[in-house]
Amino acid sequence: MVSDPSGPPPIHARDPDDDYLLGLAAACGAILVSGDQDLLELAALDRPIHAPASFLTLLR
Repeated sequence: MVSDPSGPPPIHARDPDDDYLLGLAAACGAILVSGDQDLLELAALDRPIHAPASFLTLLR
């Protein structure tokens, strides 16, 4: 079970409603897989965020 992160996310998304996903992923050391453009633009900042197709390529 994963609990809510205790602190703020390491970075903030353009859409503040997405910040909880960034905080949760950072707290768990997880990769985010999403089609949300507000999150995907953060991948350019060398964050572990992938579109579904690029994540499948990563798994291969």
